[in-house]
Amino acid sequence: MTSMEIRVEDQDEDGAPIELAEPETLSDRLLEMAGATVLSLYRRPALATAISTGVGWGIRYEQLWRRALGGRRRRPHINWHEGGRGPALVLINGFTGSGIGWPTVWVSELEKHFRVIRVDNRGTGWSRRAPMPFTISDMADDIADVLTACGLETATVFGQSMGGMIAQEFAMRHPHRVDRLVLCATIPPVPAFTANPHGVSLAAGIAFPSGRDIRRPTKQQLTDFLDALHKFTAAGYEPPDNRLEEFAAQNLVRGTSRYGAFCQGRAINAWRDPSRLRHIYTPTVIVQGAADRVVVPANGHSLAELIPGAEYVEVPGVGHLIPWEATQVLTDLLMKDREHPTTSNPHQPKENDHG
Repeated sequence: MTSMEIRVEDQDEDGAPIELAEPETLSDRLLEMAGATVLSLYRRPALATAISTGVGWGIRYEQLWRRALGGRRRRPHINWHEGGRGPALVLINGFTGSGIGWPTVWVSELEKHFRVIRVDNRGTGWSRRAPMPFTISDMADDIADVLTACGLETATVFGQSMGGMIAQEFAMRHPHRVDRLVLCATIPPVPAFTANPHGVSLAAGIAFPSGRDIRRPTKQQLTDFLDALHKFTAAGYEPPDNRLEEFAAQNLVRGTSRYGAFCQGRAINAWRDPSRLRHIYTPTVIVQGAADRVVVPANGHSLAELIPGAEYVEVPGVGHLIPWEATQVLTDLLMKDREHPTTSNPHQPKENDHG
């Protein structure tokens, strides 16, 4: 039985300190203080659940209020990008990330073997007109709508960071539409996650600050965004090519608004009840960077305990941006699953199992 509590971690399981990014500016320090204050409230499971429930009710109340003012309910406008042929593979990005924000070299390789569908989460990319606010459940249902629009019944679902939360929720809400689940650098719901006091300031560093698109970013704008991105990678990581510069430009060209980032943050905080994960019987792989300074490895271990039969893969010397830092590891993992698919989870109850 996994203990359902939030922990604040600054050491790995061997007791060695995790190298964390230090606040460098006044705004960084203020965000650090705000993050520490929030986490101090989340350390008690009952209080964390109450806060999360309150945030969730607030979102639903605002949705009803906006719907009442706006008349009839309109369908979400969700955009996606697709290419390639083969079994369907859905890529769901993390906080403020859109469907264009993936390494081009990785997507090109995947499209040789899969029909790759990259979804613009609500508030990002070309889904910025989707109704806001929203919940993780709403974004999971968006994935189902995209699959239906693509004429697909099922797909392998890959979720990075917040995208991993959406992927978990999708597997719970639409279990028969998931062939395989790959959860990358992500966390379980409140109150089971292990908190990092530096996470708030790091996440805020990549939230697009102006809410405007910059089609031709200046050198300074790219440098500032790159500095923020480097804090998400393992300490000392040096990319072999321009993949981080590409990622910075992708985020700046089609930026996420401040309100979009705020709504995603609310959705993350409202996501709760880890006991539901025991109902995921889809073959699941959890991929965690051993040097992740944003989502510490204890979260991956918790997910592996909470999801029946889940496989845990920890990548040494890799931080939070696993698709950028360990591209080949993920490609090999996805290709292995494609060549030797697992059709069932041995932990899934039999039809006559009423226990």
